[in-house]
Amino acid sequence: MGRYRLLRHPQVASDLDDILALLANYSGKDTAMRILGEIETAVRELADLPHVGTVRDDVYHGLRAIPVARKGVICFAVDDDRQEVRLVAIGYAGREWARMVRERGR
Repeated sequence: MGRYRLLRHPQVASDLDDILALLANYSGKDTAMRILGEIETAVRELADLPHVGTVRDDVYHGLRAIPVARKGVICFAVDDDRQEVRLVAIGYAGREWARMVRERGR
């Protein structure tokens, strides 16, 4: 299996900005940047290991979710035919990631 291409829903950038702001306010900028780095590392690893995580067909068909950085969840779908991982949402600290995914659709 080759390396998969990573695609991000346009709102994933906002998810990361929100996480950074939350953490910076709560724990300081250094901690926020460290945790954001952990999240970005986990996202990059999906290119090599796209089938990790729990399948969450109850949210929508083909969705996978993995925990990250103790309080985060990365939500994504895998298209094997195109060798793509589509990031749908990244939640942190209790954000309703399932609602975020449903609102964003495919």
